[in-house]
Amino acid sequence: MNFLLFFENNLIFIFPELFLFLSISVLLMFGVFIQTSKKIIYPNIIKPLCWILIFILFIGFLFIYNSSLNSILRFNNALIFDSFSNFLKGLILISSIAVVRVSFQYLESEKIFQYEYIVRILLSIISIILLVSSE
Repeated sequence: MNFLLFFENNLIFIFPELFLFLSISVLLMFGVFIQTSKKIIYPNIIKPLCWILIFILFIGFLFIYNSSLNSILRFNNALIFDSFSNFLKGLILISSIAVVRVSFQYLESEKIFQYEYIVRILLSIISIILLVSSE
């Protein structure tokens, strides 16, 4: 049995979720290095990170929208990939874009400048998307 083909076939279907997870890692590293920079004197990076998050969610929506899947069970029948789950994933991503966009004014008025806010939102979005895909 060729194990490389097993992982290759399964990872193609979970690519949007992997993209969002890798985006979390990049945003977390970016936030740590920039927010704690003494050279820039602790900048407020929440608004640019919100725009980056909106861009990441839109790219994730495009990945899900462009996947042409029939009803497929993967990862030992733990995840299902079909048109209904893709519709729900797209709906979740579009509504998440709206929530992040609406929260701009609240973040500025309450002076919430922690970059972890964006990372928590993206983590919750990924968990909801994986919950939609679960069997």
